[in-house]
Amino acid sequence: MAQDTVSPEQQQQPQRAAAEQVEQQQQQAEAAQEQQVQLEELPPQYQLTIIVPPRPTHSEPALQANGKSRKGAPAAAALSEPRKISILTLPNETFLDLRQAVHESPDGHWIGAFSFRDVNAEGTGPAKEKLSDFVEVADVLGKQERADKVLYVVLENYTDIEARHHVIRFRESAFGPAPYDPNGLGVEAGLSILDYIHPPPPPDATAQPEEAAAAAPEPETKSVAAKGKGKGKKAAPEHEPEPEPESTEPAPAPANHAFSGWKSWTSRPLSTTLPKERGRELKTSLRSLALSAWNPPPPPLRLKGHLHYLVLSTLEGETYHVTSSTRGFFVNRSTSQTFDPSPRADIPAGQLTHSLFDLVARLSPLFVVRFSPTFSDALDPPRDPFSIVPVPQAIPARPWLVTTPSHNADAIRTQTAYLLTGPTSLESLEGARDWNDELQSIRESPRDTYQERLLRERLFAKIYADFALAAVRGVMSIVRGEIQPLNPAEDSKTFLYLHANIFYSPSSDASNQIFTHLGGDEAAHVSVGKDIAGIRMLNSLDLPGLALLASVVVDYAGERWFAQSVIPGLLRRHEVEAALEAKAKKAAVAKSEANVDASKAEEENGEKETEEEKEDEEEEKAKEKLINQVIYGSVEGPEEIRTDKRFGEFAEEIARAYHLAQHPVKDANGKAHELWTSVELKGLHGGDGRRYALETARLNPMDVLFLETDLEGRLYDDKLGPESAAVTKASEAAAEGEEKENAEEAQNDPTAPAKATEEDLEAVKAAGKAHPYPHKFLLLRPEAVEAWVETESKTRARKAVEEAKAAGIASGLFEAPREAVEAKDGEEAKPAVPGPSSADVERAINEGKLSLPKLEPVLLNPDAFVPLPLPKEGEKQTSAGETTADESDPAVKAVRDASNFVRNTLIPILILDVIQGSVSPADGAALTFALHQRGINMRYLGLVYYSANSQRHRGSLLGPARGSIDAFKTVVLQEMVFRASKRILRSLLSGAPQTHLQPAISHFLNCLLGTSIEPRPTAVLPDDFEEGEPTPAWAELTPESLRERITTEVARRFRFQLAADYFEKQTKKPQLLREIALRVGVQLELRDYRFDESSAVAAVSEDEDRAASPANGVSKKKTKKQKRAEAAEAKARSTTFIPDDIVSIVPLVKDSAPKSALAEETYEHGRAAIQQGQRDVGVELMFEGVNLFEQIYTPLHAEVARAFNGYVVARHNVLRMTAAPADETPEAATEREASERVEMEQCLRLARNAVVIAERTLGVDHNETLSYVHNLAFLEATAGNVEVALKYFRYAFELWDTVYGPGHPECFHLFQTVASILQGTRRYQDALQLFLAARDAALELYGPQAFITAALLQKVAESYITVNDLKSAVVAAKESWSGFVDALGKDSAEAKEAEAFLGNLTKAAVQVAKSHQDLIARQTRQNALRARNPKYPTSLAGRSAAAKSAGVFPPSTAAAAAAAAESAPASAQTSESVIRGDEDVDALVKYIQGTTARVGGKKAVRANGKKLSRK
Repeated sequence: MAQDTVSPEQQQQPQRAAAEQVEQQQQQAEAAQEQQVQLEELPPQYQLTIIVPPRPTHSEPALQANGKSRKGAPAAAALSEPRKISILTLPNETFLDLRQAVHESPDGHWIGAFSFRDVNAEGTGPAKEKLSDFVEVADVLGKQERADKVLYVVLENYTDIEARHHVIRFRESAFGPAPYDPNGLGVEAGLSILDYIHPPPPPDATAQPEEAAAAAPEPETKSVAAKGKGKGKKAAPEHEPEPEPESTEPAPAPANHAFSGWKSWTSRPLSTTLPKERGRELKTSLRSLALSAWNPPPPPLRLKGHLHYLVLSTLEGETYHVTSSTRGFFVNRSTSQTFDPSPRADIPAGQLTHSLFDLVARLSPLFVVRFSPTFSDALDPPRDPFSIVPVPQAIPARPWLVTTPSHNADAIRTQTAYLLTGPTSLESLEGARDWNDELQSIRESPRDTYQERLLRERLFAKIYADFALAAVRGVMSIVRGEIQPLNPAEDSKTFLYLHANIFYSPSSDASNQIFTHLGGDEAAHVSVGKDIAGIRMLNSLDLPGLALLASVVVDYAGERWFAQSVIPGLLRRHEVEAALEAKAKKAAVAKSEANVDASKAEEENGEKETEEEKEDEEEEKAKEKLINQVIYGSVEGPEEIRTDKRFGEFAEEIARAYHLAQHPVKDANGKAHELWTSVELKGLHGGDGRRYALETARLNPMDVLFLETDLEGRLYDDKLGPESAAVTKASEAAAEGEEKENAEEAQNDPTAPAKATEEDLEAVKAAGKAHPYPHKFLLLRPEAVEAWVETESKTRARKAVEEAKAAGIASGLFEAPREAVEAKDGEEAKPAVPGPSSADVERAINEGKLSLPKLEPVLLNPDAFVPLPLPKEGEKQTSAGETTADESDPAVKAVRDASNFVRNTLIPILILDVIQGSVSPADGAALTFALHQRGINMRYLGLVYYSANSQRHRGSLLGPARGSIDAFKTVVLQEMVFRASKRILRSLLSGAPQTHLQPAISHFLNCLLGTSIEPRPTAVLPDDFEEGEPTPAWAELTPESLRERITTEVARRFRFQLAADYFEKQTKKPQLLREIALRVGVQLELRDYRFDESSAVAAVSEDEDRAASPANGVSKKKTKKQKRAEAAEAKARSTTFIPDDIVSIVPLVKDSAPKSALAEETYEHGRAAIQQGQRDVGVELMFEGVNLFEQIYTPLHAEVARAFNGYVVARHNVLRMTAAPADETPEAATEREASERVEMEQCLRLARNAVVIAERTLGVDHNETLSYVHNLAFLEATAGNVEVALKYFRYAFELWDTVYGPGHPECFHLFQTVASILQGTRRYQDALQLFLAARDAALELYGPQAFITAALLQKVAESYITVNDLKSAVVAAKESWSGFVDALGKDSAEAKEAEAFLGNLTKAAVQVAKSHQDLIARQTRQNALRARNPKYPTSLAGRSAAAKSAGVFPPSTAAAAAAAAESAPASAQTSESVIRGDEDVDALVKYIQGTTARVGGKKAVRANGKKLSRK
């Protein structure tokens, strides 16, 4: 009976489910309507045709004279006719934006000065009126009644600035898209190597409709995403789709592919990280180009239209002096010694022409042959335009391994500033940009409409990018000593700088000493980073009327600098204060000298003076208040606190957004002031009348639990203490009889972490006290605060609903829940009564019958538990900034609860994600992102490591977690060591002269990574070091002292005790070198570094094979002479690194630029629509979001790469999920398939662009770039481009080798995927090698009992079958069946299927083995007869019928058995002639293997003779 009784809670569940389903449907409908409205409001695009004037035909003879023609060059007849440029443009774009499209097009690159013209009234040509560059496109095209919008380009006379810009464009094209610039931010900045893995596809015409594709020219689009839209439009795809095979067998892969001859994972030498052919296709078209020494033109010639004089040298060796005039360019008669600007009549080709491109083309045939504009596809090898054009609005990524650039003479390099700006005298120099005024003007611009928001965010992105670049260049100049400080008489640690309207300050506490009680310089270093994060948070909030400074943090050469825009009048505040003080003194003197003889006069004059003084004081106070005064928060510390009503409104908005509580703070006099934010946040009334928010570091509350328990708390290590959750769980599982085998293995596993003894715990506690955390500036991350507030709000909401239910039951509104009562002793049966549902409570509240308890918002006190500054000697402690620790205040207690939430909830959730495979970082950058995304500070790395270690033997669906946990622990451990090493290296470089940087870094790396080659490296002192000078600290470094310092830093900063043998046994030296180079800002020479003798030998042996890898495109075999030279160089090196290996020091930047809210909203709405089933609407919205990302950031930006990748993944998933209609006609099916192919090609193009952009903005081996390469490879394989996909997969393997090395869980999935692709293309032997690699990885990661290992072993068995290795196939199948039994049980469907497969395979294999043995026996008999009768025939007549009947094998199996029989020795003996079909599997396997040894078992299995122990 009890089992048939339904509890009230069970009866209530269907009602709750129905109510939730209805609510969810309503929300989805509302979201769909909102998204549809937003999609309809998006502005339409114009398909615009720009008609370009005919180009002079006199450049064609140069082509014909040389006997060559540039690829894609038009014929002479076509050059004499106008050309058309087709683009897609938005209505809000201006004609200034269209100028860039004209200059970047193949048909318009040569044009200099021009204007846009509308169509004339007759519609036959251009109108007479010029169109202003600042007019929006919609104002002109919207008036054209014709469907095809048309504009004309008309050549105009040059102005000075137009001529200079034309010369700049010509120089960029003639000398390659990206010439080396010594003034750049790094060597080979913005490098992309994807084109060398596989060349880009040719451009297509997917944007053209089918009916116009034949007649219309190929469109040039400014937006990559615009090319990728074209949904349902037919056009030629980028990659020709592979023809459908006539048979069901897949077409075989080419004989040579990226995985030909794959044997095992081998680490590639560092010298092959970048292709050696990079940049060679960018050929120089001119020998030199420069401004002539005859500049500027004299006044008489300027009146004749002369603008500039140029001198150029062609590849033929001729030198020409060229005049730039208002009408164009021509060759003049000047030489280096004489000045004669008149045209040179003896050179017909040098006559006046509008474009410098055309003039040089007439003068130099080699220029035409080698000229390669950035948009051209004539490069060899071909290059994607996105891989070579400059990065306009982002600091490009700098590779950590580069080749030392060759330095060539380039006179125009130092003249570029003049070409860009134009001044030729000191008084004509332009002033520096007023960054603050520009930024605040953009912030105050209107944002009510869609177009206004778009324009505003574009301007924001532009100014933040420009400011970051200017700030970085300023920091580099400061460190090199090129800028004088504002306070040169003070200590160098307190130097402040002002340059180009940017204020620079070091991140040290030496100047103001406000962080002394928090940790001094350590706290100041952290606070600067937190300040940038706080400004970014407020920028994202974007409160109208609140001004924020442009801010950037730059790490360069071991020093951290904080760069900010300047508040108007802030630096002259002392002048104003001095003037006010002088005025007050003058008034006092005048008062003392006044005549006060008459009492009445004295009284009257006194009254007048009193009134005048009051007015003056009020005026002075008003002026002082307007001149950069702090009006909110602490002034110079908590002693003086101010409040302001207007700024208080801003503070309230900030507090509401970030869950901060209003709280009282006392000043030095004990007066309480109500503040919404932390006391350090300052509201400043600027001299321009704006209200600025400063000191935004503490927008988040303190991490009080770490402050109280971990500041000098215990150190974690590899040993598990008694509090370990894993040990407890394992013991409980063993006691209950569950997972006993896992528990036993955990105890017997030699790699399992040891249990800590009481002595060990006392030792780590003592070590913790000896190594206190370096500072007390400990804040929670905003992600942690958001996660805790959300969790706490849900908890409070559930509690409020339960209270409302109880109140309703108590008042009789709801019937009390009860269980069903059966009829008994004359009593009637009573049905079960469920409790009130949430829908019942909501209905009662809406009807006014029930009131829901008030839900208080979850708020935190930002000033709770903040450490107090200690009073100076002789001073008493005041109540200023008194520590708030009264936990009876909910806002104070919430701070402790949030801190506890990080430790007890967020970190365990992270470990669970690692176990399940959703978090699997490859390097420190990916680990940092994963932790920060979950609200976990990096100071918890020691606890994260310990928590992961304690869950090492926890099971999951994939199997035991030890493989995933071990890979995760490796990254965590390396990150701790790297961060400690980074701190030490920065301290050694800080303040060091420029000449000390190379030897200091190389010596540091030798002590850390080169001790296997040279245990006692000696520092190489710079050439300018003189005897008698004090030895620099870096030169006294030894491997022992460095290891000791690293161990100490890890213990201090991460509360972790490194193992004694870490540096000898656990260090991954190439990966650690990469981390240091990338995240300290060092570029190293591209070469093979010897970390130990074995690596040196391996590098020499593998270099040739790796260099010829198909993934690198072409063979790069080295000659014997090159090999001998490299061997001699390696032998000459006594250390791993030398100072010359340090090529460059590059700056690292953290900016405060917010993300685009408009693009993010549109993009995320599209993603949500797809998740809700509205696929078409979602794809359209995501596409519009991608368009917005491109418009706001420009295409070459990391955010655009992320948008491309996300859009491609979503669009491809939608394409896969779209099913064909049931009643589809053959014609409709053909059209749909063609449309799908076009969409797939567009996805491939966008995916490729995502990789290229990520390489150039994030890095060629960045973890996000690696992820995008994965997606691109999968898409290519899905599209049928197998050979291309294999190249990208091989490239992904090489990236994994650089980033992590072998053994990462993601590599297991890559092995399996590539193996399946190879098997599908009938490359069975190569597929088997990849499957075996995947098997070894699965056994290492998950063990033989895991489900995923069992499934893989079944594929291994099938792969063995394809290569006719039946013996190994049976063994693999038996291991697979055993794994399924262990993982799921003997009665599971997977185990039964595996058992059936094993049985059929074994029986068939036995038949083949029997036929094999019969053939051997027959051969033996024939040999015996032949010995007695030499004339006995030698042919082998028959084949085993059993072998022929084995239908599960390829037809060649029996032939292989016969061939083996022929090669068997004559003395071979026969085995049993008959095997029963119902024989035991083990006996059948033993028969196949020809051995009596026991095979199989649960504790040990064999594959190819290799024992696979269950770890």
